[in-house]
Formats: sequence, C-alpha cells, structure tokens
Amino acid sequence: QELAGPPAALRRPQMHLLGPRPVVELLPFLLLGALAHTKNWYDGLPNVKVLHPGDANNQAVVDEIFRIQENSHFGTHRYALLLLPGSYGQGFGIKVSYYTSVIGVGKTPDKVNLDWVMSPNGENTHATNNFWRSLEGVTLWGK
Repeated sequence: QELAGPPAALRRPQMHLLGPRPVVELLPFLLLGALAHTKNWYDGLPNVKVLHPGDANNQAVVDEIFRIQENSHFGTHRYALLLLPGSYGQGFGIKVSYYTSVIGVGKTPDKVNLDWVMSPNGENTHATNNFWRSLEGVTLWGK
C-alpha cells in the first residue's frame, strides 16, 4: 500500500511558473524598484545646498544665501553649502556670512577648487562680528 502523504491542509503549495513566487525570487526586483525612487539624503532640507562643478546656478545660489544672511546677526536661518569635488571655475566665489558653513567634500581639500572666498565683517564692519561662519575642505586658486 502506498502512503498518501500529509493531508492537503499541511502540504506546501506548489510553485508554478505563473503562480505564487517566493519573496526571495522577487527581492532583486523589489530592491531595484526601491533604488530607482531613492532620494538624496539632503532632499527636503531647504537649508542644505549641494553644489556641482559646472552648474550654471552655483553663483546665484551662493549669492542668494549671502543676501539672506548678510545682516542676520541674530537671524534664525542656517545654511550648509556642500561643494562636490572639482573646479568651480574662474570668477566663482563665495561670500560667507552669518550661520553659513561652506564644506568641500572632496577626499582632500585640493579636490575642491574655488577662485575666491570672502567673509565680510558684518554690520558696522566690526571684526568682533565675523563669527558664526565656517569654511573648510577647499583650495583657493584665485586672487
């Protein structure tokens, strides 16, 4: 006499070509779909600006931040400018004002090249009024 096997309620469902698939088989496709919609970590953070060498809007972005921060000694806005590696071109410069950090994110500072940087002394040009700003990880090759 042949054994009938476990009752139908205890049997594993059979996998058919067009039937249910184990999650493991679908995982690569699920991951690819998720990666296709992945945002950058800074998306949605309006005070973090990531600049790319050669982007025509770079100067306008840094000038607008300076305009906002220029007289914001006690303001509430804070900005981080992250500069990706590369040369930002002759004439490109950054005025760094209150509560603004400029950070070159190259492997070494010589991987991020700027023409110039200026840090005005703030209201009434007092030297004691030029803090709350920073610059690091860049090389200046201009004047």
